[in-house]
Amino acid sequence: MRQKPSTAEELMKKFANKHSYETWDELMHDTHGPIQIMYTAQVMRIFARIHSQAQQRAILEKVDVSCPRYSFPFLCSIKKQSILSAYSSKNID
Repeated sequence: MRQKPSTAEELMKKFANKHSYETWDELMHDTHGPIQIMYTAQVMRIFARIHSQAQQRAILEKVDVSCPRYSFPFLCSIKKQSILSAYSSKNID
């Protein structure tokens, strides 16, 4: 089974730990504005990448495609709702 993608808080703590801080607050307290912005942007990009890749995998695994038997591929249909519901926004919280 795949590991659930990290929450924002988990990523922030992991990033802070990587830079020798216990918490994100400590990291932000010890850094100046431009560095805070750079670190925050890095964590946001990592978070977005992790969840967009997880969403893509979920769509590939859960999309509902139906094809008439012995038909050409262009006769297949995809249930749009199966794409929209493949990756819940609750996974991001």
